[in-house]
Amino acid sequence: MAEEYRTSPQWQALNRIWKAVPLSAREGVKADFKTVTDFVKEAYARSAPETQAPAAPQGETNFLAGLSPQARKLALTELTRNGFDVYGFLAELLRETRAQDAQELFDAYLTRRDVEDEQVEPLMEIIRACMARREGRA
Repeated sequence: MAEEYRTSPQWQALNRIWKAVPLSAREGVKADFKTVTDFVKEAYARSAPETQAPAAPQGETNFLAGLSPQARKLALTELTRNGFDVYGFLAELLRETRAQDAQELFDAYLTRRDVEDEQVEPLMEIIRACMARREGRA
């Protein structure tokens, strides 16, 4: 089960609620959040199939391979802390917007998600990798 439950919509909702609770109030509801977190974990474990996840589609490889440590850190941090698959989101956004270059895809990304200054370069690297895969160069 590891941390797969973090991809569930229930976990994502709980995570957004936790972030919306002011820091000063979190201590008072920490036990409640733990109770709900445990419930989400158990429910996910019961609903998860017993088999391994399917392999990536043919031709798809680990997009992190070949990226800088900063880009890998951004992708993994987003996935583990927020359950957000940066590359998957970008690939879908690319299909949706039909962006013609990395800057266009970056601009589309900014319309949907916030980006901290220190995330710009690693994100651009992931965007370039996504564009290269689409063009068959990676």
